[in-house]
Amino acid sequence: MSQFSGGTGTINDPYQISSPTELNQIKNYLSSNFVLINDIDMTFDTHDPGGLFYNEGEGWEPISSESNTGFGGRLDGDGHKITGVFIDRGPVNQDYVGFFGNIKGGEVRNLTLEDFSIMGNNYVGGLAGKNSGAIIDCAIVNSSIDGSYSGGLVGDNNEGGVLRCKVVNVDVEGSFYHGGVAGRSISGAIQNTYSIVNITGSSHLGGIVGHNTGLVENCYALGTVDGDSRVGGLVGNNEVSGTIRYSYSTAAVSATLSTVGGLVGNNNSGSIINSYWNTEESGIATSNGGLPLTSSELSLSSSFTNWDFTNTWNIYNGLTYPFLRNFSEDSIPGLRKFSGGTGTSGDPYQITTTISLSFMREFPSSYFILMNDLDLTAGTSTSVGHFWNGGAGWEPIGTSESPFDGNFNGQGFTISGLFIDRSSEDEIGLFGSTGVSAVIQQLNLEGVDITGGLNVGAVVGENDGYLSGSSSTGTVLGSISTGGHVGSNTGLITESYSSVSTNGGNTTGGFVGINGGAIASSYATGNVNGTDKTGGFIGENGATGTIDESYATGEVTGDEFVGGFVGNTLSGSEISDSYSLGSVAGNANIGGFSGASLGAIQDSYWNVETSCNLTSSGGTGKTNDEFQQESTFNEWDFSSIWSVDEDASYPYLIFQGSAKAHNTPTVISNPVPVNGTLADLTGACSVEEPEAPKAITNCGDEVTGTSDVTFPVSDQGTTMIMWTYEDAFGNQTTQEQKIIITDMAAPVSDEVSLPNLTAECFVEEPVAPTATDNCGELITGMADVTFPIMSQGTTVITWSFEDQHGNVSTQTQNAIVDDVTKPTPDLTSLPDLNGNCEVAAPVAPTATDNCKGTITGQPNVTFPVTASGTTIVIWTYNDGNGNTITQTQNVIIEDDEAPIPDESTLPDLIGECSLSMPVAPTATDNCDGLVTGVTSTVFPLTESTTITWTYTDANGNAIEQTQEVVIADVTAPVPNNLTLNTLTGECVVVRPTAPKATDNCGGVITGTTTVDQLITETTTIVWTFTDPSGNSSTQNQEVILSDETPPFPDRLSLPDLVGECLVNNPGTPTALDDCNGTIQATTETVFPVTESTTITWSYTDDTGNTSTQTQKVIISGINTNVAKVGGVLTAEVSGASYQWIDCRTNTPVSGATSRVFIPSNDGSYAVEISRQGCIEVSDCYDVTVLGLDESDKFQVSVYPNPVSEQLTIKNALSKELEIKIINSLGQELLQTTESNPFIQIDVRSLSNGVYFILMNDQKNEFMKRIVKSE
Repeated sequence: MSQFSGGTGTINDPYQISSPTELNQIKNYLSSNFVLINDIDMTFDTHDPGGLFYNEGEGWEPISSESNTGFGGRLDGDGHKITGVFIDRGPVNQDYVGFFGNIKGGEVRNLTLEDFSIMGNNYVGGLAGKNSGAIIDCAIVNSSIDGSYSGGLVGDNNEGGVLRCKVVNVDVEGSFYHGGVAGRSISGAIQNTYSIVNITGSSHLGGIVGHNTGLVENCYALGTVDGDSRVGGLVGNNEVSGTIRYSYSTAAVSATLSTVGGLVGNNNSGSIINSYWNTEESGIATSNGGLPLTSSELSLSSSFTNWDFTNTWNIYNGLTYPFLRNFSEDSIPGLRKFSGGTGTSGDPYQITTTISLSFMREFPSSYFILMNDLDLTAGTSTSVGHFWNGGAGWEPIGTSESPFDGNFNGQGFTISGLFIDRSSEDEIGLFGSTGVSAVIQQLNLEGVDITGGLNVGAVVGENDGYLSGSSSTGTVLGSISTGGHVGSNTGLITESYSSVSTNGGNTTGGFVGINGGAIASSYATGNVNGTDKTGGFIGENGATGTIDESYATGEVTGDEFVGGFVGNTLSGSEISDSYSLGSVAGNANIGGFSGASLGAIQDSYWNVETSCNLTSSGGTGKTNDEFQQESTFNEWDFSSIWSVDEDASYPYLIFQGSAKAHNTPTVISNPVPVNGTLADLTGACSVEEPEAPKAITNCGDEVTGTSDVTFPVSDQGTTMIMWTYEDAFGNQTTQEQKIIITDMAAPVSDEVSLPNLTAECFVEEPVAPTATDNCGELITGMADVTFPIMSQGTTVITWSFEDQHGNVSTQTQNAIVDDVTKPTPDLTSLPDLNGNCEVAAPVAPTATDNCKGTITGQPNVTFPVTASGTTIVIWTYNDGNGNTITQTQNVIIEDDEAPIPDESTLPDLIGECSLSMPVAPTATDNCDGLVTGVTSTVFPLTESTTITWTYTDANGNAIEQTQEVVIADVTAPVPNNLTLNTLTGECVVVRPTAPKATDNCGGVITGTTTVDQLITETTTIVWTFTDPSGNSSTQNQEVILSDETPPFPDRLSLPDLVGECLVNNPGTPTALDDCNGTIQATTETVFPVTESTTITWSYTDDTGNTSTQTQKVIISGINTNVAKVGGVLTAEVSGASYQWIDCRTNTPVSGATSRVFIPSNDGSYAVEISRQGCIEVSDCYDVTVLGLDESDKFQVSVYPNPVSEQLTIKNALSKELEIKIINSLGQELLQTTESNPFIQIDVRSLSNGVYFILMNDQKNEFMKRIVKSE
C-alpha cells in the first residue's frame, strides 16, 4: 500500500515504516504486521504547532483506545528507536494514554522509546496505556510519565506480558498506582526486566509495579520511590494472587504514612519467593515480604537461593549486584571497580573480573595485580557482552595521547578470549599504548582475535615500557607495524613469547612488527603473512633496535624484504645470538634469516633445510642436523641463556624450562613423489622406456626420478622398476613401478570363414584349418567333435587356435548330414479288412529305407476298429530323418440288426395330480449291448396319455414300444392350521382374514364363509376349502362378544364452578362409550347451588357399565377489600352497586354510591356492595382528609390540568418531594423522589381518565386530582 514504504502487512512481509506519517497509519490497520526500517524522530511533529501531530497542544493521538478493538497486530522495531513523542491528554481527562492507547492481543518487540513526555488521566504508560498483549525486548529511556495508574512502560498490564524490557532514567508521577514498569499488573507477567526510575505519588507505588495480582519474576529496581502508603522498592501492593520471585530492589524508599517496605509495601497473602532488598540503599529495614541484604551481601551470588546464574543472571562476586544477562551491555548495578587494593606498589589494585580489568583505563599510573584467570570471550565477542561495543570488542587500555604508565603483574595467570575489531583505529591490543614507566609482567594471553590499523599486537599495540615474562596465542591482523606480541616496540621486552598467527601489511613480524627498542630472550612460533618487511620474529629492526638471544620458527610469507627472522634491518641496528627455522617465501629480497640488512647481524643462523633457502642477507645457514648440535653455536652462552638436547632438539631458552614442542627438530622429509602410486606400464610383447616420474622436495622443488631397468623390456610377466628421487641435500626417496607384459591377443584365423561339410548319412574328418598369431606363430586348429559325424542335421564344429601364451581364438564350421530319400513300401497295395461289429489289428506292412533298412508302418487308427461302414487306415513309413511315405488299407464293418426290448410289455404308470419322468426302459443290441429307450413325451404329465419309447443302436437300427399313463385326483385340501383362534371383543369383531389350506394338486386354497364382515354377536364361522377337482373340507372358528368397559369422560377433569352468591346448572357433561357412543351425565344435585359443595356426575351405558366424575362448587362471597391511598377509598371489586357508610353513625353517606369514595371529613368509613342478589359490607377504614387543592399552602403547583403529555410540578422551595401517581382503583402507577424547582413527569403512557398525584415532603402530605386527555 502507498501508506507504507513497503510490505503487504503479513507476518512474513510486514508493512515497512520509515516516517512519522507511516507510524500514524498503524491506527487504520490494527490487525496487521509492521516493521521499522530506521529510527524515527517525532520531536517536531508532536511538540511544534506546525507539526503533523501537534493537535492543538495535545500532541500525539495514541494508537487505538479502550473504546475500540485495540492493537492486535505486530510491531517489530528491529532495534530502531522512536524519539521525542509528546502527549498531553490530562486537561481533557483522557484515559488509556501512551504511544499505544491499548494493546489488545497484539505484540510489540525490539523497540526503544527515547525522550518521551506523556501526560494523561488514568492508565498512562510510555509504550501503552493498557497492555493485554505482549511487549518483548523494548525499552524507554530519558522520559517522563504523568497520570494515575501510570508506569514507565505500561499503565495497566491487564493479562499482558512484559519480557526482557528496561525502563531507564524515567520519572513517573501522579496520584496513585505508579510503577517503574507498570502502574498495575492484573493477572499479567513482568519477567527479566529492570528499571532505574524516580516515582512520586500517594499510594500503590513500586519500582517495578504499583499494584500486582500477576507474576513479577527475574526483575530488579533502582532509583527512588516516594509516597504516602503502600510504597515498596519493587512492588507497592501485592495481592493474594500476586507472585514475586527471584527479584530484588535497591531503590531508596520513603513514605509518610504506613505500609512501606524495602521490597513490598503491602502484601495481601501473595507469594514472595527468594526475593531481596538492600537495607542500606533503600533506607528501610523492614518489608512486607522478601529478605533483607546489606550491600556486601547483595554482591555475592551465594546470597541468592536457587537463582539461575548460568542462563538468566550474572554477577561479579564482590564487585556488582546481580544483573540480567540479556542486558549485560548496560550499566551494572552496585558496581565496585576492584576487589581490593589501593593502587600503590605495596597495595596494588586486585583484579578478579573482566570488569575490574576494564577499569584500569581510569587509573593509568597505578599498580595492578591479577588474582586469577579471566575469560573475555562472552564479554568481547558476543552481542550481550559488556565489552562488545557494537562489534568493535575490547577497548584497548591506554592511548598514544594517554598511555598506560602503571604496573601490571599478571602473576602467571591467563586472560583468554580477547576480541578486538577496530580496523580503522591505531594502537590496538589488550594495551593500546604504554609509556616509558609502564611495567607488564607475568601475563599470558590465550586465543586472541585482534584486528586493527597501525601498531597492532596481542599484548601491546605501541610499547615504550618494560614487558617481561609474557606470552600470547591466537590471531592478529593489522595494516602497518603488526606483531604477534607487540605492534611497535621502543621499550624493553624480555623472556616473552608469541604463538600468534600474524597477518599484516608493511613491517609485520611474528613477535614485533617494528622494533626500535631492546628485545632479549624471547621467541615467536606463529606463521607470519605480510607485504614488505616481513619477518618470522621482527618485521623491521630500526636503527636503535637491538635483539639478543631470540628465535623464530613460523612460516613467513611476504612480498619484498622477507626473512625467516627479520624482514629488514636498518643501519645501526643489532641482532645477535639468534636463529630462525621457518620456511620463507616472497617475490624479492628473500633470505633464510634476513630479507635485507644494513644493520649488524652477529652469531645468528638459519636452517637451510627447514627454511628452503640457501641464501640470506645476514646470518649463517646450517643444515637440519647441524642445528641440533651445540658446537654449531659455539659463540653462544649455553650455561645461563641457551640449552640444547643434542640430536633431539633445536636450541631453546633456559627460561622455557625444557625443550618445547616448537624446539623439537623437524624431520626433513625426503622428496615426495608427485604421484603416490605409479601406474603400471603394460604391453603385449614389449614395453618402451616411459617419461620419468617427478617428486617434490620439502622445499617445494621438483626432481626427476632415475630407474634401474634397461628398456625396452620384452620379458612376459611382471618386471619391477625402482625409481630414485634425490634433492639438493642428498635426501632420497625411492618408488616402485610395475612393467607388465602380457600377450592378450589370440591367433587370427587364416580363412575368414570355413566351407560347409555335407552328406546324406555321415561326414568324414576334413583337413584342419590354420590361424596366424600376433607374435608370428602359425597355429593348426583343433576340433571339438569326433569324426565321422552321424547325426542328422547341422553339427557346428568349433576349431580352437591356442598360441604359446595361452591366448585362444575359435572358428566354427558346419557339418550338414541331410537324408532326403523316402522309404519304399514292400507291397504295391494292401488288401481290405472285413467284419460285422469290429476288425482286430492286422500284421503291420513294411518298407525299405536307404539309410535305416526295413521300416515298419504305423496306422493312423486304433485297433480294433468298431465304426460301421468303411474306415480307411493310413500306414506311415518314417525313416527317422524326416523322410516319410504313406499307404492306405480299407476296413469294412456292416451291422443290420435292431435292438430287442428287455420287457415284452411295459406296466401302466399311475398318478393323482401329475407324473414325473419315469425310469426309461431298455433293450439289448447285438453290437452295442444295452440300449436305453427315448420318448418325445414332455414330463411332468397332468392327464392320462400313452408314451411311445424308441430303442436305436449306434448303427441306426431302431424298434418302438408303448406304455399307458393314468392321472386321477381324489384327495381334499388340508387346513394349514390345526385349529383357529377364538375371536373376542366388546362391541364388534371384524371378520378375520380367511385361513388357508393346502391341496395336494391345487396348492394353497383360501377358505370361504357366509358370515358378514362385521360381527356384532357371538357366533361360529364355518370356513370351506374346495380344490379345482371339487374335493372339499371345512374348519370352524368361534366368535365371542362381551361389553365390560364403562364410559370415559370427555374431559379429564371438570372446572370448578365459582360464584359469589350462587351457581346455576353449568350444563350436562358427557362421556364416550366404546359401544354406545356419547353418554349424557346424570346427578342428584339440585340447581342453583347456594353453598360450596361437590357435584357427582354419573355416566351409564346400555349394558350397565358406569363411571363417575366430580366437580367442585365454590361460593366465594363478594370481595369487600378496600384500597386506601391517602384520603381516597376504592372498592377492589368492580361491576357492582356501592353505598358508602359512616361507621360512626352506621348510616349511609348521601350520594356516595361510586366505587371510589373521597370523604370530605375525617372519619371511619365502610362500603356496602350489592351484586347478583347478594349484599356484603366491608370493614371500616379510618381516613384523614388531605385536601385536594391545598398545594399553595406548600408552595407547590401542578400544571397543566387536564394534561396530555408533560406534567410540570413547580417546587418553589426546592423541597425533596416523594411523588406518587395513583389511578381511581388506588393502584400506584409511578413513584419518584425529586428536589428540583421544576419537576417534569411524562404521562403519555397513561390512559385517558382521572388520576391523583400524592406528594409528601416528610412533614406534610397532600393530593392533587388531574385529568389525562389526548
